[in-house]
Amino acid sequence: MMAPAITIALVDRAGRDGLTLGAIRSSSLTSQSSRDHVASGSFSVYRTRGYMHHSDAVCLELFSKALVGKEKHPGKLSASLEQSIHLEWEDVFDFVDPFGDRRGCVFRTVWTFDLDDDLLFLKNKDQTCFVSLELARGRVLTLTDFEPLNSPGQLSLEVQNLPEPFWEPKLNPNPRIKSFVGRLLRDLAYTWRHVLRRPMKTVTFMKLAYASVWLSTLDFTIFERTGFEHVYTRGPYVDVVDLPAWEAPEETLVRAGSCWFALTQDTREGLEMVQRHLTSRSENSTTNMRTYVILTLRHITLCRARGSELVWTRSETFFADDSACDTAIDMILWAANTVGTEAEQTAINSFPVEIQDMILLHATTSFIASAKLGCVLGAGSPFLWVDNGLEFELQSNKRHRTECSPIESQVCFGGVMSGLSYKQQSSNRGGFIRLPPPPDLLRANPSRDAR
Repeated sequence: MMAPAITIALVDRAGRDGLTLGAIRSSSLTSQSSRDHVASGSFSVYRTRGYMHHSDAVCLELFSKALVGKEKHPGKLSASLEQSIHLEWEDVFDFVDPFGDRRGCVFRTVWTFDLDDDLLFLKNKDQTCFVSLELARGRVLTLTDFEPLNSPGQLSLEVQNLPEPFWEPKLNPNPRIKSFVGRLLRDLAYTWRHVLRRPMKTVTFMKLAYASVWLSTLDFTIFERTGFEHVYTRGPYVDVVDLPAWEAPEETLVRAGSCWFALTQDTREGLEMVQRHLTSRSENSTTNMRTYVILTLRHITLCRARGSELVWTRSETFFADDSACDTAIDMILWAANTVGTEAEQTAINSFPVEIQDMILLHATTSFIASAKLGCVLGAGSPFLWVDNGLEFELQSNKRHRTECSPIESQVCFGGVMSGLSYKQQSSNRGGFIRLPPPPDLLRANPSRDAR
């Protein structure tokens, strides 16, 4: 059994007072070699105890204090780095890439110690370089010791088509579901773009793949922020160094909605999963036709099995360029919400659509919850993400609330915030609201009210 890799990444992050040096320790990289993972531009979240004003050259001197004269032993080198660099350390399950959108401008350098392959990587927005740690154990390194990495392992978005001929189904997803869930899928890709832009470990892929399945089949809950709320810890719901926090099952072939999902990062492997499933079910099956979705997150491919015949579509790009593509959205929503998933007719369906909309609004707390309920019941008009000329917007940061603040609706998986939170534009958007101090401060300073 191969010993787990130990990778340490150090991040120079531009802070208000200078550069903050951050650190992370990660272990058990089993999906691929740690060198491949690091070379693809991977790093992870950091925790700091304060601001440190260091240039790249000074960082190298700091690292040398932990490395010079040490033997080549990953465990001992890791312990030496932790003891020499006075930062908090955190174990994580995957890496992300801060360079690729505007949030990455606060980062200057990412240092990654690959202790198994005995390499030190330096990455910034322009290049990735590396040097042998054997040299670092012999003397103080300089920037001229680093060599450029010729192929930093950019993620390939080349379409993974299966052999022709292709099945060409007539895609007609429910307009109500397409309008509501289609927006959620696009925002999921945008929110987690820092994870999606690089190769993922299996655990991360499964979290985002299941999130896509759950959104497509309306299998999520909505938490509403209402009324006054003084936020003690503000900041982005999803930062550029964050990873999905919700739990996901390990099953890679799952029944959801009206189809089966094959969850894998390789389309051809997904086809093999579908074929194995058909073989295992063929003898005892009473169903003549099945629909499958091969979901790699980068691409989507639909398969239809009728008897012993299996056909498939052309693969379509799903998550790319910080969003989700229209055709792929139509494919996943059509497959998941077509056969056998039509909502049963209830009393609400007998009313005109305008009355249905009013009933849905009175039965829920927010427009977002109303839109979801309408999709579940097959009632009401498609949600257009606007009301009285004011749009519903994706919220990137958690902010204070007053009694007059619009309701904020958060999409959750198993009670865990997905990173998707929506609030309608305020009618006094240009105004400034001064919040009262939190109750704790008033109790700590009772004379405040007397002034």
